[in-house]
Amino acid sequence: VIAALNAVARGKRGMNGAAGDSISNPEALRNEGNDLFNHGRLHDALEVFTRSLFAEESHLTYNNRSLCSFKLGKYEDALKDAQRALKIQPTLKGHYRVASAFNALGRFDSAILACDEGLASGADNAELLGLRVKAEAGLLAMDTGESDSDDDDEDDDDEEDDEDEEDDKEEEDEYELDSEAEAERLASSSKARAKSIEPPPRGPPPPPPAATPKPAAPPPAPVPELSPAECKERGNVFYKAADYESSLPWYEKATLGAADGKEKALYLCNRAAALVMLGRVPEALNDAARASKLDPTSAKAFARMGKCSLQLGELTESRLALNRAAELSADTAGVAADLQSIKLAEALAEEATTHASAGEYAKAVSSLKLLSSRYCPHSDHFKFLELDAIVRMGKYDEVLSLATAMLRRTPDSPNALYLRGRCMFHNGQLDTALKHTIEALRLDPDHALSKELRHAIKAITAEKEGGNTAFKAGDYTEAVARYTAALALAGARDAIRSTLHVNRATAYARMRQHTEAIADCTNAIALDAKSVKAILRRAACYMELENFDKAIEDYELASQSAPDEEGQRSAREHKRRAKLEKAKASRIDHYKVLDIQKSASPVEVKKAYRKMALRWHPDKNAGSSESIAEAEAKFKEVNEAYDTLSDPAKKERYDSGVDLEAEVDGHHGHGHQHSHMDPEMFNMFRSFMGGQGGPGGGGGGAPAAAATVGAAAAAVGACRAAASTSDLMTSD
Repeated sequence: VIAALNAVARGKRGMNGAAGDSISNPEALRNEGNDLFNHGRLHDALEVFTRSLFAEESHLTYNNRSLCSFKLGKYEDALKDAQRALKIQPTLKGHYRVASAFNALGRFDSAILACDEGLASGADNAELLGLRVKAEAGLLAMDTGESDSDDDDEDDDDEEDDEDEEDDKEEEDEYELDSEAEAERLASSSKARAKSIEPPPRGPPPPPPAATPKPAAPPPAPVPELSPAECKERGNVFYKAADYESSLPWYEKATLGAADGKEKALYLCNRAAALVMLGRVPEALNDAARASKLDPTSAKAFARMGKCSLQLGELTESRLALNRAAELSADTAGVAADLQSIKLAEALAEEATTHASAGEYAKAVSSLKLLSSRYCPHSDHFKFLELDAIVRMGKYDEVLSLATAMLRRTPDSPNALYLRGRCMFHNGQLDTALKHTIEALRLDPDHALSKELRHAIKAITAEKEGGNTAFKAGDYTEAVARYTAALALAGARDAIRSTLHVNRATAYARMRQHTEAIADCTNAIALDAKSVKAILRRAACYMELENFDKAIEDYELASQSAPDEEGQRSAREHKRRAKLEKAKASRIDHYKVLDIQKSASPVEVKKAYRKMALRWHPDKNAGSSESIAEAEAKFKEVNEAYDTLSDPAKKERYDSGVDLEAEVDGHHGHGHQHSHMDPEMFNMFRSFMGGQGGPGGGGGGAPAAAATVGAAAAAVGACRAAASTSDLMTSD
């Protein structure tokens, strides 16, 4: 069944009802399994038969899978499948499969009973007669301490049960025996119990071998028949020894031999008690219910029904049965205690409901676990409520594992499929989750929770795909709106939220809304700390906002989170570029110093330099010490800016940041360049300021000042004449 569910998750079983689909065509799967079986591919055949049964239960397919399991040595599985086939439709082949499995397991008494049940409807079936003789021999050998090496050597037919009901009846008469000698032995042993039944004619015997044939072995001594009461006592011996499995066939034999309904009801109650101890509570409830119908006055039968119903979480049915038991016999053992347990179980169930309604899921889980462990250990309903509460706590992986185990126990459980689908939905596996909900609704079209989950998946998928379409079309505003709508539909812890946040952040970034994009990326990283896409997107937005420190941190985080070497290498390169941009931003901007654009021509650079040099020359900014210091610093920046931007090679290095790469890569330069004012310009300023070399220069009288002014005027004229052919700055 798990293999079939995995096939659902992989999409191998489509949900569109097309021809050849494993859900709509179980017969085709059964035929496929038959072919695999005939080619000796038993494990593959077993899986295909399981898929066929998952689509539709059929006694033919159960018998086929039983034979397949038998050939693989899985006798317990073969027995269970054969018993299921008998419940759907009793056939001789089904009885034969059950008896064969019991024989292989060494449970010869149960094998004899199975043969008798089959022979009751077809006493002349040689195959069942032969199998019964082997079971009798095995039982006799077990009682005498001898071993029979032939017990496990069943002669089973390899043909598959893929025909319809009429063909099945014909095929059941076509078994073959090991040899003619055994056929004779069968005929003689069956006369004692089947009134001299002869095997059916088999046609001309094969020619005898050249060697002298071995004489046929004498038939085993007959096993004395036990009365139903004696069978029950044997079962009680095993029960008291806590060997509950071995007690079952004896209770079964006692039941089959019971004289009337009341006696049969008594033995069914005994078998129900053994089944409860084995944890097979649904089977025990079935036996107890049969007993209550056979003997409506049996307080023990109703008490057994009440106990089984309580363990299955069917509290109302349990109370009705226990009250009926108390009415029939006030002192029936265990009734009062079980009625008290029902009250406590109901109180815990109500308490869990109250906690869940208040959003206190941890407390609800605690109440439900106590309820299951103490009173209702086999209740799928309360287990489902517990797992649903754990899902709401966000523990999706834990519930996914538990739901899978639940599905193994009850393959047709819509609740288990819903839980698996919901966990996958929360983990971001929307397609697989949708397939699980569809399968759950196939089993139960009215399953409300699966309907709700399917609607949520489809709604979120539609909004997400709508956002993707708008983004590809360049309509980023519409993309943001659709992603926002999808986020409103998703739960607070859903993994899909991380994807939606990253998608919306990308749309925001295209709209130059980097602050909003950063917020979305931060939300995505909070949901998935290893989301490299979210980390890189946020780093890029920080770069656009020139927040280089944050960008460097994110690129470092991306290099640690990237799943492969290529991603790590790319993140490290982005980090290096961010450091370079940070270094470029931290240095003096020569273009701002000269108040020009990066595209300024050399002539514009010179013109800007003259203007700014005249403005910030220290001799023109005499005054307080602070203003002088500021002027000197600005004047130095102006000279450095012109020194770099007037030289094409230096300007290119400055613009590309090549001059900073050594620093970014952890290396150090070999010196510092200094710029000085062009001597001609220096003389111009000195003459203009009255021959003073700076703030501390000496001065002359009025004639000297006048001469200085004249000289300065002449110097300025000369500078203007030379400006078109000479630079105003010189480098070191």
